[in-house]
Amino acid sequence: MPEQRPAHDDSAGSSPGLAEQLRSAEWKLQTILETAIDGIVVIDERGCIETANRAAERLFGFEPGGLLGKNVSVLMPSPVSEEHDGYIKRYLETGDAHIIGLGREVIGQRLDGSRFPLHLCVGEIRKGQTRRFTGILHDLSAYKALERDLVRSQQLEAVGRLAGGIAHEFNNLLMAIMSCADRAAHKLPEDSPAKKYLVEIPRAGERASRLIRQLLDYSRDKPPQRRPTDMNQLVGGLQKMLGQLLGADVEFRVELQASSDTTYCDPARIEQVLLNLVLNARDALSDGGSLCVRTSDCQLARNHGRPDLVPGAYTMLEVSDDGCGMQPATIEHAFEPFFTTKGSEKGSGLGLAVVHAIVSQHGGSIDVDSRPGAGTSIRIMLPRFEPHNQPPATRP
Repeated sequence: MPEQRPAHDDSAGSSPGLAEQLRSAEWKLQTILETAIDGIVVIDERGCIETANRAAERLFGFEPGGLLGKNVSVLMPSPVSEEHDGYIKRYLETGDAHIIGLGREVIGQRLDGSRFPLHLCVGEIRKGQTRRFTGILHDLSAYKALERDLVRSQQLEAVGRLAGGIAHEFNNLLMAIMSCADRAAHKLPEDSPAKKYLVEIPRAGERASRLIRQLLDYSRDKPPQRRPTDMNQLVGGLQKMLGQLLGADVEFRVELQASSDTTYCDPARIEQVLLNLVLNARDALSDGGSLCVRTSDCQLARNHGRPDLVPGAYTMLEVSDDGCGMQPATIEHAFEPFFTTKGSEKGSGLGLAVVHAIVSQHGGSIDVDSRPGAGTSIRIMLPRFEPHNQPPATRP
């Protein structure tokens, strides 16, 4: 009889056993979930969260494990949160899907109630009669901020082209009008009823001339003439003039806390930035108050969380007041050209837009902290001069 040989055992030798394969597959899946940059959430047919990776928990402000067992509607603002269970039920009954298999932009809501834009992709998993839904969530906040900056930059560029095309010619016409009105006023006797009207023409012309100069500042054909500048000296040299502009009913302070290291900037344009910020703050102090101009140092390391700034040394220029403050909607549009809340007779809507354009040309940034009735702080970051490094490039 032929010799009987034992059946081959697939689990023996170099082939891993089934249990080991399952452990390896589970480890790989867990690694993918925990290292994914985007949030991943798995829910059951009732909308309850069965799986949420750490990125999803961070995205929505939950502690580890804090999402498990909760209805997915906790991640949505009203009224979508109240309607979501109905969406799932209707899909299970009718198969009518509006989002499964597709990506779309939605609004998420964090644990603290704040809302943010995100991109959502939903997939369905079926095994027998069991269904699960997987959502992949990508935060769009940074993208939306860049999008707003791009739109603002395009607006500034359009105004710059307009300024370069008409400002000089218009200014020449304006000077002729002001000159003729001034000559006519001098030829009339002091008691002439017409003289008071003629005197107003040069005054109005001077306001229009200031507007033209602001429009010309939008022309980006001429880059800023940057050089090492002592920010403390620059601010100190303007202190007396700024105090006179603010008037006696405003308490004016200057705090020069920056080090002796120099800032790499165009001093004439930074003076204009400071002047525009102080004038803007003065309008918020119509009933008096206090205003402070402050300089300080700032060092940004790598991965500092500011995509608009390269790592390195910066000088911070801050203008703070305790005036009326701004609503969030006003802050959002404050640096747009021709946006103003002051009325056509008091503001052109170009002051802060000019500030934004100049700071962008210097490779810096602007932050605004303001609340209604609690004043406003505008902080500007400008690159420091580092002799051994190449100066930061001017942004267009």
